[in-house]
Amino acid sequence: MLDLNAQRDPSPREQDFVERVLDKTCRGVQVQQVIYGDAVSDPCNVIYMELVEAPTLRFFFDGGVFFWREEEPSPVPACVGFHYRVLRPEGCLVLNQQRIRMARFAVLSQRRRILALHFETGVGLYLQNAADRNTLVIGQGPSQKSRLGACLT
Repeated sequence: MLDLNAQRDPSPREQDFVERVLDKTCRGVQVQQVIYGDAVSDPCNVIYMELVEAPTLRFFFDGGVFFWREEEPSPVPACVGFHYRVLRPEGCLVLNQQRIRMARFAVLSQRRRILALHFETGVGLYLQNAADRNTLVIGQGPSQKSRLGACLT
């Protein structure tokens, strides 16, 4: 079970993100993956959240630091052995046309970071960063969530 009470004051960048998404309606979620050779090396490198009547947001954790900006998904040039793909995971469809009612960041044990977005239906999107790896989870709450791993491969 995740303890989302382990909050700290958000950084200015995180606070700007919270203000940008609160009370916005999600139109869809896309996930950028990193492929090395023929295998998925990073199933959740970057998240794109399309918003109704607002620009698409690109966001992710890198080394426990949160980054975001307004940006539409676009092809990323391949480099030696690596290429990228953008997917629309089936598990994220429950977020379509749902209003974001809460957004917060927390610091978890062992230097893990999490972004929690709660939607009007009670469903949550949880982006967790641990050991410089992002994991995306969609579910009803911290104790009743379902992993999207199967949807992201």
